[in-house]
Amino acid sequence: MMESDVKILLEAIGSAEWRLNLYQFCEKLEVEQDDYWQDKFLEFKELARFAGRFDAHTLCKIIG
Repeated sequence: MMESDVKILLEAIGSAEWRLNLYQFCEKLEVEQDDYWQDKFLEFKELARFAGRFDAHTLCKIIG
């Protein structure tokens, strides 16, 4: 995976986390809003937060 791909992925995750609420998250996934998907939404928000702690160069080295 190229560093530019990782950067695009990080930016996409961060952007989605910033703009989506639970309703929109479930709508995108075409699922009913329930406790399970609420937990997944919170996990996605955590993913975005933790992924944001790494720069694309470092992540590319780790997964490359």
